[in-house]
Amino acid sequence: MESAWQGRSFVETAIGLLKGGDSNRAMAVAKEAFDLGQIHGDKQQVAVALIVKAMGCVHAGDPFGAVSSLEAAHAADSEHMLGAYAQISRRLFPTRIFPPTEDLSELAIQQAEVDRLEELHRTILQEPTDYQGYVDRSLELGQIDTEIYGEAEEESLALVTESGIRQDFILCDATAAILAADDPSAKEGCYIQRSTCWSSRPQLWAGFEEFDLRCYQHEVADVRQAIACDIPPGGAYDLDLARALLHTNQLDEVMHLVPTNPMELEPDDVEAWLAIQADALQRSGQYAEAVEARSLLVVMQEDAYSTARSLQLLDRAECYLELGKFQEALDDVERLLQVEPQQITSAVFLRYRIWLRMGRWDEVQATIEGDESEMASAWIARRVRAEYLMKLNRWEEAKADLLALIEAVPDVEWEAHRDLAEVYSQLGQADRAAEHSAQSKAIFDALEPWDR
Repeated sequence: MESAWQGRSFVETAIGLLKGGDSNRAMAVAKEAFDLGQIHGDKQQVAVALIVKAMGCVHAGDPFGAVSSLEAAHAADSEHMLGAYAQISRRLFPTRIFPPTEDLSELAIQQAEVDRLEELHRTILQEPTDYQGYVDRSLELGQIDTEIYGEAEEESLALVTESGIRQDFILCDATAAILAADDPSAKEGCYIQRSTCWSSRPQLWAGFEEFDLRCYQHEVADVRQAIACDIPPGGAYDLDLARALLHTNQLDEVMHLVPTNPMELEPDDVEAWLAIQADALQRSGQYAEAVEARSLLVVMQEDAYSTARSLQLLDRAECYLELGKFQEALDDVERLLQVEPQQITSAVFLRYRIWLRMGRWDEVQATIEGDESEMASAWIARRVRAEYLMKLNRWEEAKADLLALIEAVPDVEWEAHRDLAEVYSQLGQADRAAEHSAQSKAIFDALEPWDR
């Protein structure tokens, strides 16, 4: 039987446009084909046009539109939609472009693994039935993508864009798996897998709060769908739901899910629930309780890999600072710098905030006036002091620090211009405030996506 998309010239036209990077024209072609399909009652054409639209959304960085288009395509023609999606999507799935690396042996290992998985990914049948296996392979491939991107020392817009496209293809694969599943137990696992995709998607394009929040809202929705498919209900996904709800800051529901005494759980679950409890308590302003939970985690992770432990120290220091326990906060920061040098920037920022709250202004000033070898620390100290002076409504002093920051690095200090606009506004100088607000926006808009 002929596949739903074969013989439809608009598909080839759209694929060519997408491969050429013109997603807008490709979606325009799909829209025209969709309208004609509607007029003539051709449900196959409607479905295929929606699949092409989904692929256009993927290339345009819109995973939400891609998923909803696939769902609409399945509703239009469930008989042929999955086969058409498999054939069209695998022709557009981008090949991995590796970032530069000095470790050629590691690169070779990564490339071999990706080649193996991509070969599996592209061997899907003409009329696929094993969508569960299909999405498993996609998720495995996506995890490698995320790890490679996270380790990349040389970032580029091409790498960011390509990684996002691949991740959105994986979201589409997970959606196809959900649509293909014919019973609740099969859908259950697919929803959890897609929730994982939504959770990891912001990591490849972080910094856009609205985009991130929508991803996390979809994550919550998919976990809830998995729970609805869990028959009989057994609480198997409470941990997944709590993590997802943390992403969307639904703290009351998170705390409702946290077991009354996490320490009585199975060992593998204790740390996970304690971490969730600590995050929820800290975000809701219950700092003393959060310190208790984080202290347990610090002890439990004494022999764990250093990053997990150091993050608990950093967060506990923040709690101590909010509680006015400055020496305890400073002790955690100094300990953090000993066990996890990679956290040095976050820890140094926090150290200067603590010094200022303790009244150690002279030490902050001495850091600012230090020798050139410590310029990074001097910049951080001045940045932190400017923010603290603004909180104290000491506008003239804050202005001096912000102007010094801009003078030092004029082309990148968009935050200093933003804060200086606030300072001038408070000083009643509206024209100067507008000038710095405009400069802040211009510098920000000129940044590369990952710097935003």
